[in-house]
Amino acid sequence: MIINQIFSSGRLAQLVERLPYKQNVGGSIPSAPTIFELKIMKNPYFSFSKSPQSKSYAQDEQYYAFIEQIIQQQFLWGIATAHWSLCFDAGGQKAFPIWASEINAKLCCYEEWQDSKPQKIALQALMQEIIPYLIQHQYSLAINRTPSGEALFVDPKRLQEEIILG
Repeated sequence: MIINQIFSSGRLAQLVERLPYKQNVGGSIPSAPTIFELKIMKNPYFSFSKSPQSKSYAQDEQYYAFIEQIIQQQFLWGIATAHWSLCFDAGGQKAFPIWASEINAKLCCYEEWQDSKPQKIALQALMQEIIPYLIQHQYSLAINRTPSGEALFVDPKRLQEEIILG
């Protein structure tokens, strides 16, 4: 699956969630045919702690370094088989994991995602198609998730606004 080909049709069709206990359950929003699906990991992942000020500062540095890198590259990475992979934040909210580097995305291709491969996502596709979908469905973004499940969980609207500000 080549991401650029998926997004070349000009608009994001309805996404279909593949839930661990309800296989092939379709979404509830009527729309054009599905162009890709989402796969949810069975195990929830935990976000970084927000209590220590030094950790919060480190998270901010990581977040802004991520933004700078994807703006410079004009692309980022997700992981997918025939459908995109999802994870959960500590509160149980669905999150779409993204990485600034292919190698970090590849490190997370194990267990439920063992058949997945890193897929390049054009920054323009993220901004114009993926983020609006995530906002509409109240998903968060899991930035640079580690193999142990840690990630910076961010509201997609915040990321979109900060990329626009550059």
